[in-house]
Amino acid sequence: MVEEFAGAGYAVMASCGASENSTFYPPENRISLYTHFLCDALTADFIIKKGKKSLEEINELIIRMTDIWNQKGDKIQHPVFRSNITGTIYFPVRKYTPYEKQHIYKDTEEYIIYEIVPFHQSLQKRYIAKVILKYHFVESDIVRITKSIVDDIKYSNVYKNAEQEQRLNGLSVNMIRCHMGYDEQDMVKCNFAWITIWVDDTMDKNNWYGNKKNSEIIDGIFVEKHISYNVLRMLNQQTVPQEEYIKQAKQYLNEIIGCANQFIAQYREYSNGIISENKLVDNVKTLNKQIISLYFKITDLPSAPLRCNSWSEAIQQIAATIHDFTLFYGQKTMDTWSKENRNYLMKATLKRYQQELELLKQKEKELCELPKKSPLNKF
Repeated sequence: MVEEFAGAGYAVMASCGASENSTFYPPENRISLYTHFLCDALTADFIIKKGKKSLEEINELIIRMTDIWNQKGDKIQHPVFRSNITGTIYFPVRKYTPYEKQHIYKDTEEYIIYEIVPFHQSLQKRYIAKVILKYHFVESDIVRITKSIVDDIKYSNVYKNAEQEQRLNGLSVNMIRCHMGYDEQDMVKCNFAWITIWVDDTMDKNNWYGNKKNSEIIDGIFVEKHISYNVLRMLNQQTVPQEEYIKQAKQYLNEIIGCANQFIAQYREYSNGIISENKLVDNVKTLNKQIISLYFKITDLPSAPLRCNSWSEAIQQIAATIHDFTLFYGQKTMDTWSKENRNYLMKATLKRYQQELELLKQKEKELCELPKKSPLNKF
């Protein structure tokens, strides 16, 4: 279980390198420069995200403040950070209430509105409606159903965050895309038999409707039939038992995270000034090969069982992020970016990796709590 190792371990934070001396801040006072910066980082509000501070961002802020100090050229020191923690530690420092998105679900004799996904932009209010059809319909019926769905949700209020709600609350919807399939598998795997689009008179209908193959405009509704639906549905069929899939995915996940930990440990030594960049590239050569191999094993896993889909997507995402490590410090890519850009990209990817570990913990917990059978089977 990711919960058992993510955020576990220890970190060592030192004020300077072995060949340097710690100094004081300000020089006339007997206050440690490092302790002063550490206290500033611990109390800084601007690194609080969703009510938490991470150990990684605390250390990064200390490094930035020390770099500014070092520009003065007097009593230079470089703090050292070593850690065997998988991911990072998140400290809850402020009450945080996540935004709760409104969920719309409607079951009719002909269709189910499975989910409304907001994709608003500026002052345009736009939805994707995922719809499960209970029967096979012809184009005219699909148009009729689309208009019924428009009537159902045109004045609804579904937003991703409070900012969107404040900006758009009370406005009518400008655009609705209906993605229609025949069961929950189609909704989760995003494989749709029909795509329809309705836009109001404030939108550029020619731009949104276009002129696509296998599509037509009927009574003001854009209708597109996906001829590849059945093929994709076959590809999305579960081919291994759920227990076997989870066991194999966990094995690859744990292996690639183990490689990531070793890679990050080498990168820390480079950041601490202990080894050179060339030495880092040489030290991670074997790790890069292992990460690439495991990344392809994860992406080649069979289609995930429906119950595991969200968890599987989180594994695929974190595997792709770990694979990015090999791009920045691989022997074949050293000429792609400058030294500064490589360092910047690695730090950004490291943060993303830590955030994705937290997401993976959440998805793993949800997987354990889900009922064994989905309530929405094929009609």
